[in-house]
Amino acid sequence: MNSTIVVVTVRVVVMAVAVWIDYRELFLLEMLHHDGRGDDISSTFCNTCGITVGSYHCKDCFMSKLSCQTCIVGTHAYSPAHRVEKWISECFQNVTLKDLGLRVQLGHKVGKSCLLPSRAFNDDFILIDTLGIHPMAVDFCGCDRAQSHTEQLLHVGWFPATTSDLRTAATFCVLQQFHVLSFKSKISAYEFYHSLVHMTDNTGLLKRRDRYKVFMRMAHEFWHVKMLKRAGRGHDPSGIIATQQGECAVLCPACPQPGKNLPDDWELAPKGKDPSLSRGWGYFINETEYKTHLTNQGMEAQEKSTCASHNAVNMAESKSSKGLAATGLGTIDCARHNMKLPNSVGDLQKGERYINMDFLFFSTLRHCSLKVLNWHKNLWARMATLPEDYRLDHAIKTVWFFMPKFHLPAHIAKCQMTFSFNWSHWVGHTDGEAPEQGWSNINPVASSTKEMGPGCRRDTLDDHSGDWNWKKVVNLGVSLLCKTKEAMLEKAAFHATFKELDAAITEELPHSLEGRDVSLHLEVLPSILIGLGLDLEEEQFMKGLGNHITDTQKGNLLCQRNGLNRKIESWQMMQVLYMPVVHGMLSTSISPSSNSGIENAEDLWLLLPSAIGNRPYHNRLQLYEWELRLAQAHNALEELRQCLRIRSSLLTYKKDWNALEPCTARYHASWEALNTLARECGKPDNIRPLIDPDILPRQGRRKLMWIWRMHGVDSSGDGTDEDGEHWAEEVELLHEEMCHVLQFFQWQATWWDMQGHRRVEEDTGCLEGIRAYAAKKAKIHRAFIDHFQILWSPFLSSSPDAVALSNIVLSGADHPADLPDLSAPCPPEI
Repeated sequence: MNSTIVVVTVRVVVMAVAVWIDYRELFLLEMLHHDGRGDDISSTFCNTCGITVGSYHCKDCFMSKLSCQTCIVGTHAYSPAHRVEKWISECFQNVTLKDLGLRVQLGHKVGKSCLLPSRAFNDDFILIDTLGIHPMAVDFCGCDRAQSHTEQLLHVGWFPATTSDLRTAATFCVLQQFHVLSFKSKISAYEFYHSLVHMTDNTGLLKRRDRYKVFMRMAHEFWHVKMLKRAGRGHDPSGIIATQQGECAVLCPACPQPGKNLPDDWELAPKGKDPSLSRGWGYFINETEYKTHLTNQGMEAQEKSTCASHNAVNMAESKSSKGLAATGLGTIDCARHNMKLPNSVGDLQKGERYINMDFLFFSTLRHCSLKVLNWHKNLWARMATLPEDYRLDHAIKTVWFFMPKFHLPAHIAKCQMTFSFNWSHWVGHTDGEAPEQGWSNINPVASSTKEMGPGCRRDTLDDHSGDWNWKKVVNLGVSLLCKTKEAMLEKAAFHATFKELDAAITEELPHSLEGRDVSLHLEVLPSILIGLGLDLEEEQFMKGLGNHITDTQKGNLLCQRNGLNRKIESWQMMQVLYMPVVHGMLSTSISPSSNSGIENAEDLWLLLPSAIGNRPYHNRLQLYEWELRLAQAHNALEELRQCLRIRSSLLTYKKDWNALEPCTARYHASWEALNTLARECGKPDNIRPLIDPDILPRQGRRKLMWIWRMHGVDSSGDGTDEDGEHWAEEVELLHEEMCHVLQFFQWQATWWDMQGHRRVEEDTGCLEGIRAYAAKKAKIHRAFIDHFQILWSPFLSSSPDAVALSNIVLSGADHPADLPDLSAPCPPEI
């Protein structure tokens, strides 16, 4: 289905391009039309005043017409960053509004003459805008009510590079544009700034002072202020200085947050050198406390891993860090929702050392109520080296330790059993690999941050972490919806499978056969004859030795063949007593694998009753073979199941894995014989072929083959019953997380309502802005509630019975109106 969609999409695109080719001449000519005077070619007068000659037009105004110098300057009093051209002789040439006489008047009379003369003016001012880099003539207001020059610039949406000797500013718009592009495309400040340079002059003939470093500083400060704004710090009467550690982080709405999305009595519920501007207010930890701890404990040797060759840990001390402020980054993440936690990010100096990661781990634990930990062993011993306020009173908490699922197979068996998510309750299908998944988003930022100062680098990474978390918050509606649909389908499928397993009943074969026994040999009964024949058949499944065998191996193989050949000859002497027909068949038969007159013992035909068919010999031999073959098939399947159980330890148990092929061959031989005997003996036709054991889906999504659903088979060691239980847990966890998200958004909307009225001592205009922003944020979170409730309504308003849902899934029937439509596609992420 997906391939069909892709093919159709490509075909539509190709057809659209083919049609467009017929119009490209039109497109080209219309673009060239804009390089001339267009419809104004027939008139030389200004389109605004109609009096003087019109020679100027603006490249950025909508449907700009030719105007005179006075009119073009007058109409751009509020658009001083627009790009203007002058028609000279036969073409347009760039000219600045400053050269035409535009002066930008700041203060409470923006764009008009001030009541009093300006106290300061600047004819060498540069404004960085989305349209390029523009020289400006700026006049500052000089009346009695005039604000500072910095405030006057900020008041019109220009961000000054300094607070004294003001010569450069950037518009809020260009800083916001760079902010978004740095998140989405990971563009560096250098690339962005020089793209503006090219937009201003793409010939390289216009030489102007480089303001790249100035732009970097403004962007850094702008991002920091935006972070404080979004965290509501502008609404606190105590001001920015009262910001607490981690208070500016975007919190995970789905994780338990006491006082935000948990009831008040939740604890009673049953158990289940470049300075940084943020100073630990977001995701990076407080650098002073962090570096102090590293200095105090830095001489201790790194503990080596005792269960696996963990290069990131064992080779940490060998990393070269000469001349580097940091060799990498360490993070602590929410394992369920892949969000960065407050005060969870820090620089690494010599790779992944426990001393670094322990500090980050306990730093973020101070901001949450987690009781389930995904961390390493010996944690409590190392915790004693941390500052007192970083330590966790683990004696009063229930603490579990887990190893991420992808990393777990690299550890010894003891760790795999002790720290596996698969053997624990109330973890659902959490894999614990969230810290690894976020690197693809942050790694591209390295090209921008590697040359930054330490503080700017930390604040930039802080900003990207906030953007990462916000994207996760916005897409919680879609992500939890898709996860819930998958979990409910898997839960229903596993429920149906195990219902079938519990209800499976195997017919009991009689332990004795009716009628008297017919013995034609004093020592070998008919049942013993068939049993010996099956033993010989199993010996024939000897393993080959390949093309490069030694003389010793050849000798051992020859001895085995000679011994087996003698056993077969002795057995055939007894076989002819009960099955005389085989005498003639053996004398004329040639095995298919024989290429000469000499046959290998493993290729000889034994001609058991199932191989002969409807021949004149006593039919009781067929019944004996049926009963023994059935037992043989069960034994082969049990051996096959054992081989499959050790599949994950292929390299360690290579010898046992090699037994898979012979036991599979034995089972196929038994099945072929049983299939033949079923027709001859009138047995029920319930024999099924073996499903390819090599086709195994990924963890947690395995469907039990019939060999695991047979009566008496213990599949608990395979983890399949845990998979089913974990899917049931996943459904419950996702339902709870949906409720957490809605409650968290309600708390956050209410919190923003309160922020709007906290400050009362500001001027009227500022108070209106403070309250407007708070109202805007509250509306956004209430809009999230409405949108998510619509997406999740089928899963929040009903709890469909697993049996009914499984019947729908397995039968392919349409969903009833009161059940969620699990087949509907999820909406795209934002």
